[in-house]
Amino acid sequence: MRNENKTFVKVLAKAIRVITVPPLLIGALLVALYFYPSGVFTSLSSLILSITFLSVIPALSYLVWALIPSLRRKGRASQRKLAFVFSIIGYLGGVVYALVADISRGLTIILFTYFVSVVILTLINKLTIFRASGHGCGVTGPLLLPAYFVNPLWILPSLFGLLMVYLSSLALKRHTLKELVAGSSAALLSFLFCLVLF
Repeated sequence: MRNENKTFVKVLAKAIRVITVPPLLIGALLVALYFYPSGVFTSLSSLILSITFLSVIPALSYLVWALIPSLRRKGRASQRKLAFVFSIIGYLGGVVYALVADISRGLTIILFTYFVSVVILTLINKLTIFRASGHGCGVTGPLLLPAYFVNPLWILPSLFGLLMVYLSSLALKRHTLKELVAGSSAALLSFLFCLVLF
């Protein structure tokens, strides 16, 4: 019975990790903000381009990793590095788009928040021995941004969702609690910085 419980917990934890893949979550948030009168999007093209920069390009890292045997042989570490590289490329594209296009303040904040957060994560993971969670960072934004752009009450289901992500990562031993909190903190600090900046 105990083994069955362990198996169920592991399957549930893996399902939560898959459902909360950051590119998928931010894509869902962007679509929701487009249809909700949040003022974030002024056109369909701004939605499509935002999804391209924040979701599609970062998600391509998983496809590239799966298609290149030499990367697959290096395991999860190579997948993680590739995800960072593709995220930086996509988020940088989003920043350039925000600078040259006539978009809303809200969308500018979102695009810059993602870029600043991946820069902070990269600096932490490259310049220190500490490893901040990219997954923790990537899910914090989509789960908490609705509380700012839609309704403050969204903070309650968002915190529950974040707790589920934390528990799944801990159950699968993908990250420690400190790494998850560091990742979430990077996203939160980036968002607050961009609120002040814009």
